[in-house]
Amino acid sequence: GFDNDILEYVDLIDDLGMDSITFISIVVEIEAHFDIEVPDDMLLFENFKCIDDIVSIVKNTLSKKSEGSEVIENVET
Repeated sequence: GFDNDILEYVDLIDDLGMDSITFISIVVEIEAHFDIEVPDDMLLFENFKCIDDIVSIVKNTLSKKSEGSEVIENVET
C-alpha cells in the first residue's frame, strides 16, 4: 500500500517503525528469494534503514557469491 516513488526515500526504522521481528522477516525473505546468506557483520538495523541500503547489501552479497562460485569452478577444472 505504498507509493513506489517514495519508497526509495522512506526510512524503514523511523518512518515505518520497523521492529526486530520485521527486520528478521525482511532478512529471511531476502535470503530465500536470492538464495544468499547475508553476512553476519551486515545484520544491523542501521544497514537496513532504506531500500537503497538493502539493494546494495543484496548486490554485494550476490557479487561475492558469484566470485566464490567462479573460484570453485576454476579449482574443479
